Parts: sequence; C-alpha cells; structure tokens
Amino acid sequence: MKFRRCAEQTLFAGVLVVGLLGATARSAHAQSEKASAEALFADGRRLMGEGKAEQACGKFAASNKLDPSSGTLLNLGNCYEKLGRNASAWAAYAEAASRAQSAGREDHLRIAQKHVTSLEPLLAHVTVTVPTPVEGLEITRDGFTVASAEWGLAVPIDPGTHAYTAKAPGYEPWSGKLDVTVDPASEAPPQVAIAIPALKKLPPAPVVTVPAVVVEPPFWTTQRTLAVAAGAVGVVGLGVGGVFGLSAKTSYNDSLAFCPKNKNLCTQPGVDARDDARSKGNIASVAVIAGGALVATGAVLWLTAPSEKNRTKGSLGISPTVGSAMTGLHVQGAW
Repeated sequence: MKFRRCAEQTLFAGVLVVGLLGATARSAHAQSEKASAEALFADGRRLMGEGKAEQACGKFAASNKLDPSSGTLLNLGNCYEKLGRNASAWAAYAEAASRAQSAGREDHLRIAQKHVTSLEPLLAHVTVTVPTPVEGLEITRDGFTVASAEWGLAVPIDPGTHAYTAKAPGYEPWSGKLDVTVDPASEAPPQVAIAIPALKKLPPAPVVTVPAVVVEPPFWTTQRTLAVAAGAVGVVGLGVGGVFGLSAKTSYNDSLAFCPKNKNLCTQPGVDARDDARSKGNIASVAVIAGGALVATGAVLWLTAPSEKNRTKGSLGISPTVGSAMTGLHVQGAW
C-alpha cells in the first residue's frame, strides 16, 4: 500500500509539473504576442503621424490580430476612414464598440458608436445574386469567401475595384470585376449588385482506350521443355527395350543347346536359360511400350505448343488437333 501511494503521489507530481510547464509556455507565448502587438501598434501610430495611412492600417490590423482590443480597433477604423474605406472603417468601429462594451470601456464605446452612426449613411452596398446556383458553388470577393447567407443581401463595401470568382465541381470557373465608385457630391451612396452567371458544365473527360497487350510466349515454353524431356526419356526407354530384347533372344538361343531332342523339353540349364530369356523379354516389352508412349507424348506436346507463325502474329497460339495412331510394340518369340 505504501508503494502504491508513493507511486500515485509521484504520478500526480509529474502531471502537476507538466501542467505548470504547459501553462508557463502558454503564458510566455501570450506575452510574446502581446509585446509584438504593442510594437506594431506603436509603429502604426508613428506612420499615421507621418501621413502614411496605407502602411499604418497594415500595422494596426496585424497588432489587432495578435492582441485584439477596442483601442487598436479605434485606431484601425480611423486609419481606414482616412483612406476613404468607409465600409472597413465602419466594421472596425462596430467591433471596437462590442469589445469596449465587454471590457467596460465606456470612453471607447462612446467614440466607436459615434463613428458607426456617422458612417452608416455614407456606406455603399453591394448585393451578390445567384440566379442559377449549383451544388458545391463557392464565391469569393477579393479572395475572401462570400457565404451563401450573404447571397441576395446588401452588405457594406469599400469603393474601388473588387474581384469576384465562382467555382463548383464539374463546372468551368468564372471570374469578374465590379467597380464601386462613390461620388462625394451625391446625396446617397451607391447601391450596386453583381449577378453570378450560370456556370458552364465541363465537357466529359475523354475516354482513353488502352490497347490490350498480348504477351507473346517464348519459344522454349514449359510445354516444349516437357515435350523434349518426354521424348528423350522415351528414346532411352526404347533403347533399353532393344538391349533387353536382344539379350532375351541370345538367352533363348543358348537354351536350345540343352534341348537336344525337343526344343520344349530341356535339361535344367536349358530351363534356367529359358527363364532368363523370358524375364528379359518382359522387361524389353515394358521398356519399349513405355518408351513409345513417352515419345508419342513428347510429339503431341511439341506439336500443340504455340508455333512460330502464331508468335509472329502476336497471338497466344492456337493448339492444333493432332491425331495419331500407334501400333503396339512388342517382342515376340517362340520359346
């Protein structure tokens, strides 16, 4: 029990150490991001003081991404406003108001709401319409996705030229541009719309026919090898049968010397010679029959193997039908 309790305490201590290390790492990372955000914010203020609003807006946006705050958003909205990007300024002020309210910054909230109210009548709006939507349709504006919830809805937009794209699986992609111009002398900001045209279907992919590859068998196939082997063994068998046949004939002739009066009435040496001749004759018969059968089998295998003519045509070969008539091979003698 003491050992188990000690192990549990050690494990708990290890988990606690790991948790503390993780928390420390996250805290250090957060502090690093906060320091970077402060440096970017300070650089943005410097650039605004030098009249470089375009560069300053990039600094404020990067600072807010690392460490969002109502103060940074107010400066970002002011920067956009100086560039005439009223829609971006209005969005920055609206987010600043939300964060200020959450943080209890009444001063920031009043400033943000004031700018939101003053900019609303000056905002240009654009409506994206999709008369013929297709499955999987994706629309972007200046590289940012236009969600399907925005289709048909008038949303604030900055003056200038805006690039739109539309794509869907199985269709040709489409791209277009929309120019939004705000006339300072006009009493009302422009209300523009862009209609995404019907996408054209892609032509079906061409069917590629791959020709069948005919594998030509080599000349020395397994069948030809077996044919040669069977023929060779068969020839040996015929040779053995011939040798035993001659030996049997010799033994029979020798037995006649011991059968002086009648060739079928022999003394014991004649009987022994006659038995020896009979045994050799039987062996000769079996060897000749087996050898002949193997030679015939080898011939059939060779003749039915793919021919050179068929190989030239690229065919796998047509096996011809071979008919053969074999006569029995035997050794006959009178004993």
